[in-house]
Amino acid sequence: MILLAAAAAQLMAPVPTRKNWVSPDDVPLDLINESKLYTVGIAITVGPDGKRQGCIIDHASGIPKLDAYSCRLASQRLKFRSPRVDGNASYGIYKTSLKWWVGDDYPPASRELADLYLTVSQLPENLKSPTTVRLMSAVDEAGHIYDCVAEESDSSPELVRIGCEQVLKTYTAKPARTPEGVVVKSAQNVTVSFETR
Repeated sequence: MILLAAAAAQLMAPVPTRKNWVSPDDVPLDLINESKLYTVGIAITVGPDGKRQGCIIDHASGIPKLDAYSCRLASQRLKFRSPRVDGNASYGIYKTSLKWWVGDDYPPASRELADLYLTVSQLPENLKSPTTVRLMSAVDEAGHIYDCVAEESDSSPELVRIGCEQVLKTYTAKPARTPEGVVVKSAQNVTVSFETR
C-alpha cells in the first residue's frame, strides 16, 4: 500500500472529484431515438491547476448534437484533482464515455469503450469476461507512455501488471497541448478491456 501511495504521488492522472455527475434527468430526449443505445467517448484536457481546458469527442455517437451535448455537460460539471507527472503538476487528459438510452427495457449489453483490448486465457477467479481496468499513465510529448500504475486501489494486481506491460509496449496516446498549442508531457487515464478466449 505504501508503494501505491508513493507511485500515486509521482503520477496522478486527472480524476474527477465526484463519480456520479450524470443522472437520468440529463438524458436528452429530443436528441435520441427510443430503444437505441448511443455511446459518446470524450477526452477532457485538464491544466496543471486542475481546471478544464477543453473537451473533444474521442468516439462519436453518430449524432453531432448529442456529442456536443455530452462534452458541454462534462465541461460544466466535472471538477478535477490536479494531474501530476514525475512528481510535478502537469497537464492531463481524462477520457470517459457516456451511454445514452431511453426505453421501457434495459439497454442492450454493449462492449465497453477501451483504449486497448486484450484477450487472455483466464481471468482472476472473482471477475467475469469482459472486464476493464483503468490505469494512469505518464505520456511524453510524442505520445509514448513511460510510466503506468493502477487508477483504483481495488483493481486486480495481475490485470494491472498485464495491462501496464501491454500499454507500455503497444499503446500510443494523443499528446496533451497547452491552450497555445504547445505539446507537453501529461498524465492520462488508459482503459484496458480484458476478454477470455
